[in-house]
Amino acid sequence: MPLSLYGRLRVTLYFGWMNTLLWLWKATKGPYPRRGFLPPDADITPTITGLTVQSSKDPNRKVKINVFYPPGRRPGDGGEKLPMYLNVHGSGYCFEVFPTEAEIAAYIALKAHCIVVDTDYAKAPRHPFPAAYNDVSDVARYILSSPYPDWDLSRLAIGGASSGGSIALAVAVHQPKGTFTSVVTLYPGSNVGTVSDEESERARKIPKGCPGHPLGLWQRTRMIEAYTMNVTDMTDPRLSPYFAPADAFPPVTIVGGDCDPLLPSIQALAKKLREAGNDYDEMIVEDAGHGWERLITPGDKKWEKLREEAMGYYVSRLRKSWDA
Repeated sequence: MPLSLYGRLRVTLYFGWMNTLLWLWKATKGPYPRRGFLPPDADITPTITGLTVQSSKDPNRKVKINVFYPPGRRPGDGGEKLPMYLNVHGSGYCFEVFPTEAEIAAYIALKAHCIVVDTDYAKAPRHPFPAAYNDVSDVARYILSSPYPDWDLSRLAIGGASSGGSIALAVAVHQPKGTFTSVVTLYPGSNVGTVSDEESERARKIPKGCPGHPLGLWQRTRMIEAYTMNVTDMTDPRLSPYFAPADAFPPVTIVGGDCDPLLPSIQALAKKLREAGNDYDEMIVEDAGHGWERLITPGDKKWEKLREEAMGYYVSRLRKSWDA
């Protein structure tokens, strides 16, 4: 049901304020903050910056992307073709956080020995659904146009965190079969209609001292309102990939936490894909909340080890899909 005038005003003011705070945070921390995925002296600067992809729906808007090569490789250096990973950052569909996932992108480029395209996309409420979906689809088409000779388009995967993972799933199921070798994600929602319902409140509370954002019901509801303010059909697979046919999915991998309120949405998609015989695998970390792997207290050896294991699994699933 379309959002009321009051609802539109509420989400516009709330996310306008939150994005102002984010702008101040980025101005203080710099565009590429670190969260402990790589050593402090590791270079996490994108190999290529300043690239944009023209929006196919809005002639006045372009989508920003950064490209990361593994250490020792540069564009046009004559080396072997490298597999590709399209990273869609988390944002709750609303938060202007690009390009703050540079460290994660650099980590994947290093560990998976691949090229990572880290993409921005339009944010609600200024640009509600389907703007984000359209932007990531445009970037996928840009990659498939093969602008660089060392991009191996036969080994192209997509993924992301939270809302970025949801968008990645939605884009993947709308591409011709075989376009993406896999979707590898961190705690995505698969059905926006359940993100703010009572079932999501049944998730375990995060134990004291364990990492993760509780992602409260009020905030989740505002994010979904902002993104879906003009939506009449919440089962549109571009919005809720759960409703896409099971055979439209490439191999899917999900890493999450058992205290994440998005866990019921993950479990529903897992059940659907497993029953259909799809290649689906997951790692659900005990006592972890939403975004846990980037909210670990520095020096917490237990959780740093769990993050290393989870991200190692993440990378291994990417590499497996390229070797298949």
